[in-house]
Amino acid sequence: MNKLLQRSAVFYYSSLISGVSVFNAKRSANMAMNLFQTPRGQKLSPNQKIYLASNQKETIIHNGETIPYYNWKGNGKNVLMLHGWESSSYRWKPYLKDLNKLDINVYAVDAPAHGRSNGKKFSPKEYAGVIKSIVEREKIDTIIAHSVGAYATIIYASEQETPAYLKNLILMAPTGKLRDFMKQFYDFLNLSDKVRSAFEDNFMSTYGQPLDYYDSANLIKKVNVGGLLIHDKEDAILPFKDSENIAKVWTKGKFIHTKGFGHRLKGPIIKEQIIDFLKKNS
Repeated sequence: MNKLLQRSAVFYYSSLISGVSVFNAKRSANMAMNLFQTPRGQKLSPNQKIYLASNQKETIIHNGETIPYYNWKGNGKNVLMLHGWESSSYRWKPYLKDLNKLDINVYAVDAPAHGRSNGKKFSPKEYAGVIKSIVEREKIDTIIAHSVGAYATIIYASEQETPAYLKNLILMAPTGKLRDFMKQFYDFLNLSDKVRSAFEDNFMSTYGQPLDYYDSANLIKKVNVGGLLIHDKEDAILPFKDSENIAKVWTKGKFIHTKGFGHRLKGPIIKEQIIDFLKKNS
């Protein structure tokens, strides 16, 4: 039933955008941008909401939106954990016991329009702004980030001189080549060439740079922090080859490739790699 509803929704939006483009390509592009920025993932369960709320430290206000962040206290280094698209800070619960054994002071944040954060629109640039606020407020030593969380971390770390106390980035399956990712989105909605062109004009006016500028392999060249890059060869969401390209130019990072864990990178082996890295860089 869910798949049928998804196919119906895709057909509806594709038909609507295509129909509007006959008269106004710019308006169609705006509709596509709105769709692109709107998460539609599974909502938190009541128990998940209670769990996160019980560990909330504070909120930050970012561009008018209220963003909660959480803290599991320890006396050691400050680590910030960042989830991916249509996820939440609850993703990291399986890590907390092991991190607690290392006495790590763990923070996590719900991205804009995710988890317990309010708002309906999301972009990696906005997420990067949230990351900057928490890194500076809590003097973060290490960031552990998955998928678009890892991508937003790359954007954050590439756009300014990061503080001296930020020592390591652990990047799990980051978005790599943005144009390829956008092509999947265009094809998914069966957008015409005219609407694709208008979308990219919209993107340029919104973010100040063309799509190619935001390729991770381009941005990572400006990052002066080292760390760990993890990507699975069987990732069906974001291509493994993109992280290979990132690894070639991120000279301060160590690249670990896995097989059989897919995009989500969940499993004891992945956790062990991260815990081992934290132990060696404590």
